[in-house]
Amino acid sequence: MSKMKGVSSQQGVALALLLWIIAALSILLAGVLYQVKVDTKMTQWQRTQVKAEALGDAVIQLQMARIVSEPSLLGGGYAEFDVEFDEHVAQVEFVPAAGLVDINRASREALVRLFVARAGLSEAQADQLADDIQQWRSSSNLEDDDSYSEQPGKFKRGGLFEAPEDLMLVSGISRELYDRIKSVISVAKTGVAEVNTAAAPPEVLAFIVDDQEQFADLLAQRQRDVQNTPLAGSAGTEFRVRAKMQIDGDYVVRTRWVRIGRAGPDGLPWLYYRVEPVSRARNKDSAVEESA
Repeated sequence: MSKMKGVSSQQGVALALLLWIIAALSILLAGVLYQVKVDTKMTQWQRTQVKAEALGDAVIQLQMARIVSEPSLLGGGYAEFDVEFDEHVAQVEFVPAAGLVDINRASREALVRLFVARAGLSEAQADQLADDIQQWRSSSNLEDDDSYSEQPGKFKRGGLFEAPEDLMLVSGISRELYDRIKSVISVAKTGVAEVNTAAAPPEVLAFIVDDQEQFADLLAQRQRDVQNTPLAGSAGTEFRVRAKMQIDGDYVVRTRWVRIGRAGPDGLPWLYYRVEPVSRARNKDSAVEESA
C-alpha cells in the first residue's frame, strides 16, 4: 500500500514539474513574441523615417525654389501649401521665426502665457518656470559654471539658449512639458522680444490674442494680404518649414529651419541651419508633434 502511495506521490511531483515547465515555456514564448512584435514595429518606423526624410526634404526643396522665384507666394507671414511629389501630397507650412515665442527674448508675461496655455500649468507653476528661465538666461548669473541644481543633469544657470531643446536643462522642465510647447518656440536671432502677430501661426495666436473676434480678424486679414506683402517684410528672413505627410499609415513631420537670402554650401539662395528628426503627428490636422 505504501509502495503505491510512493508511486502516486512521484507521479504527482512529475505532473507538477511538467506543468511548471509548460508555464515557463509559455512565458518565454510570450516574451519572444512580444520582442518580435516590438522589433517589427521599430523596423517599420525606421523605414518610415527614412522615407519621410527623403520625401520631406524633397517637397521642402521644391517649395523653397518656387518661393524664391515667386516671393508673393509666401508674403510676409504664415503660409501653408499642398505640394505633390512621387504620388504623395504633403502639407508644407512656413512659419516665420518672428511668429514664434523666442525663449531667449520673450518677456516674463509671454513665458507665463506659454506655460499656462500650451503646457496646462497653473499660474503659480508658470510663474516659477518663467522666473527660472529669466535667471538662466541672465548674463549676470554666469558665475560658477560647474554648479548644479538638486536635480541630476539640471544646471542652475547657463546663459542664452542655443537650441530649443536646451530649455530642458532648466530645473522643472521635463521632456513631457517640452513636448507640449516645442511647436511654438524658437531660439532664432530675430532681435525682437514680442511675437509678431502678422507672422504667427494659428496655434500661437490662440494664446497671445485674448479676444476671439480679434483672433478671427487677424486670420482674415492675413488671407487678404498674403499676396500683397513682400517676402521678408515684417516677418524677417528666418522660417521654420515643416512638411507633414502620411507614409505607411503614419502621419509624419519633417522640419527644417531656413534663412532665405543667404547662400548655403550648395550655392542655393537659402541656408538650412537646423534640421530636426522625423516625428509623428497625432493626425492630419494636428499642430502638435509627438516624440517618436
